[in-house]
Amino acid sequence: MADEVSARGVSRTRASIVATWLVLVALVVLAARAAHRSYADSAYREGLGYTEFPAEDVPGRLEAYEEALRRAPDTFLYLLRSGQIRLSRVAGANAAKSGDASAELDVARQRLTRAATVHPLDARARISIAQVFLLDGDAVGALREARVALALGPRHPTVQVAAVRLGIDAWRRSGDPEALGLALDAGALRASWTAIHGPAQAGNPLRFVGAALRARSDDVLGDLLEAAGSRSDRLSVAIEWTARARPDVARILESRRRRVTKSGRVE
Repeated sequence: MADEVSARGVSRTRASIVATWLVLVALVVLAARAAHRSYADSAYREGLGYTEFPAEDVPGRLEAYEEALRRAPDTFLYLLRSGQIRLSRVAGANAAKSGDASAELDVARQRLTRAATVHPLDARARISIAQVFLLDGDAVGALREARVALALGPRHPTVQVAAVRLGIDAWRRSGDPEALGLALDAGALRASWTAIHGPAQAGNPLRFVGAALRARSDDVLGDLLEAAGSRSDRLSVAIEWTARARPDVARILESRRRRVTKSGRVE
């Protein structure tokens, strides 16, 4: 009996020692992971330090983000910002920095697709993927992804402005009034957000839209009327956009809005 009690005591002691070691190993692993993440964050913060706009392409920033990605490959923000900067190099004035634009776009697509996989409900990744589609010549895919982004982040000012620009760009490329409809929906969300919170850092897309409308010499009015339909929110945005750029168009849109308001018809 004494031997049995002694054996049980030894067994419990051994189990206690094993449990203690397992706890210690787990703590060491967690500490190592925390240290590794902090190490990666330090590179990301270095990139942020260049300006206050995290997706702006300034010297040294992309390299800092890529270093953070090397240290922590599946971190959403690192993937997002790296993809956004590469996207801006293909799309904008910084294209000269990109070297092979096609290769740059492929890397941007990979980064942003992975970001959307890590956080599938983040609207910023989805609107950036929409921009990849548009630059790749797929306007249908771009509009689809932009709609998803607006559904996920209807109150996100950056997503609102990006959706306006994407819709206008897609319309300029394809002449599709559906693209204008996307831009008008994003503009209506933007107007509602601004009415409550005031102007946001993301900026006002009115200047960009006005320039695009002035540049079109064909049937801007017809496209806007088709895109707005009998929706007073879309008509209101279209009137604001055309008031200075195309006052002749704005007057006709205002007349349509009055008729819609008077009849109470909303589609």
